[in-house]
Order: sequence, then structure tokens, then C-alpha cells
Amino acid sequence: MVTRVLLLTGARTGAGHIAASEALAEAAKASLGRFVVDVLDVLAPQTPRWSDHLAHLYEPIIVHAPWLWTVIYAATNSPPGLLVYRALAGQSLVHRVLAAAKERPPDVVVSVHPLMVRAAVAARGRSPLLAGRPIIAVVTDLVDVHRVWVANGVDHYVAGTEAAAAMLMGYGVTPQRLARYGIPLRPQYGHQNVSMTEMRRQLDLDPGLPLVLFMGGGAGAGSLVKRVQAVAALARPGREFQIAVITGGNVRSRKTLEGISWPLPVHVYGYVSSTADLMTAADIVATKPGSVTVSEALAVGRPVVLSRPAGGQEAGNIPYVVQGQAGFYAPTFQEAADAIDLLLQQPDIRWETGQRAARLGAPDASQRTLNLIQSLAANPSAPP
Repeated sequence: MVTRVLLLTGARTGAGHIAASEALAEAAKASLGRFVVDVLDVLAPQTPRWSDHLAHLYEPIIVHAPWLWTVIYAATNSPPGLLVYRALAGQSLVHRVLAAAKERPPDVVVSVHPLMVRAAVAARGRSPLLAGRPIIAVVTDLVDVHRVWVANGVDHYVAGTEAAAAMLMGYGVTPQRLARYGIPLRPQYGHQNVSMTEMRRQLDLDPGLPLVLFMGGGAGAGSLVKRVQAVAALARPGREFQIAVITGGNVRSRKTLEGISWPLPVHVYGYVSSTADLMTAADIVATKPGSVTVSEALAVGRPVVLSRPAGGQEAGNIPYVVQGQAGFYAPTFQEAADAIDLLLQQPDIRWETGQRAARLGAPDASQRTLNLIQSLAANPSAPP
């Protein structure tokens, strides 16, 4: 039986949602015809609406004013905040879901974006094409889950961690409707058959030098230039290593990094469709604590050095990594340099930290989620 999935995402509010949707779509494509997936970016620019404009502001806010995102997140993560959202945003998103369902009626609706969950439920109540179709919310927040993810009428939830599952249950989700699989990742994360050294060769990096990978999410947030400069200052004879930096959509940071004369090899990348190869090549991943990026690094089994969170949903990821002894929280540039220096100079600590990271990882989350989707398509009352 072929299962047709309507997969709801939103690329303009962070790269993590689109990465999770692409992971599920890619895993479905490799499933020998078991699935047909229609990906709908409900926040893609169409007729200008207030929700489109707000989505467009997300990345500039987390780059230039992360404190503002913390305020917005807290203000909306309450029953009154949800009422405002429903009044202003709901209808425009519902209409887009209805239009997609009319074009290609699905067997299952899956949302990897919180703004789409309630819209999917509302659309099902209005369209006979969606009547009886299961709705699954695949939560892409690793630990701290915004209450907008929860809506009456969702059949099942997929949580990234036990902490996320506990928060969902605190919002009223019953254990019977909750699976703990992890955030969906592309198969390359945790399933590479290429060694670290060989991957460096394939990427034209020095195979003999340790590699520190810097990331700032799709927006290139987290003061990348200053953090790289602080760590690059560690380089000296007898302490050689190399750096790779993914700047995402932050063109200014990319140009600045490319214009600096560095005391060590520094490889600068803009937007990359998948970070799996660079993570596989790296000894250490230094990043802001975005849920999907952290999940990817853990799945690959790399020590993580976390910068300050953008606020909101990222804050809880820090204790998750630190308490799991899978990495370090380094809010200042000097603390980042100190943590990375320790990992570079102490291979045993680096290896042990990477092993603990791998134990926290969930490289099979995409496949497990697809199995749930297929099970619910055949039997909507099936347990997760």
C-alpha cells in the first residue's frame, strides 16, 4: 500500500523545520515506493498576510536582537497568547492546507512546524477530503516545547526527548498519543560509512589536522566572526588545527571571514543543503543550541560547544547537552576558546565526550516516524 503524506513545514522561521521535513521526505523517497510525500511550505510568500511578514522577521530577530525573540516566545507561550494567534493567523494557514488537500488528497497529515498544527486540525474539520485522516505533530523542539504545538484533534505526537515528552504531557497530551523517537534527520547523520579522515579528503580539507566546525543555524547567528577569531588565536606551532565555518544566509559574516588573514586554515561556507559531511569530517562542533543542529551533531557523535541561545525554544537544549556530558556551554568567546582548546589538547576527553553525544543521538528518528505514519494510515487508532 502506498501512503500519501501531506507534510506541512515553514522555511521562513528557521532552517530546522525545513531540515526535518526534508529528512522525512528523503527517507520516504528511499522507502521503495511505500510513500508519496507532498511538502507544503505554508509560510512561503504568497498573498502578503501578517503571518508572512512575521515569519520573514524571524531570522533577522535571532541574528540582531535575540532578546526580542525571547520576549515574543514567552508572550505567545500562554493561553492568552494562543488566543491572539488563533484570531490573527489561523485562517490564512487553514486555507493553504485546504487548497493543498484539494489538489492531492492525503492519507495522513504531518506537521513539523508549530504554526501548522492547529491549522491542520481546523482544515480537517472543514473538508471531506481530510475527514478521518490522522494528523501527526512531529515536534522539532528538542527539550523546551512551545504550547502552540498542542491542539485538540491531533492524533499523535513525536517528541525529540523524554523532557520534551514530559512538557507535552504537561500541556495535556496523553501518553498513548505520544512517541519518543527524536527529531527526524537525514540518513547521512549517524549512518556515514566514511571515516573522518576520508571525509576530509573528499571535502578538500587537510586529512591530518583536527577540524573545528562552527555553525550558526540557517541565519548564521551567534557572533560567528568573533567566536572564530577567539578560537583561531589558539593556533601556534605544535598546536595546529583547522576551522570550517558555515555562515548560512549571513552574507556579511561570510565576506568578513573570507577577508581575514588567518594564522591557520579557515574554510568558509555559505548556505549548505546538508551539514552531514562537514560534521562527519569534524572533531568538534561549535554552534548555537538550535534543536535540529544539536540533534545532528549528537547523531554523528561529535562533542558540542554551545554558544548563547537565541532564546525561546533553544535554552533548554543547553542543560540537555551539558548534563549528558556531550559537550560544553560557552557563552563568552573566551569560554568557547577554552572549551575547544581542552578538547583539542585532550584526545581522550574528546573521544569520551563524542561517545556520550552518540548515546544521546537519534539517527533512526526519520525511519521510526515513517513507520508510525504508515501504521496510522492503515489504522488511525494504532498506538505509537
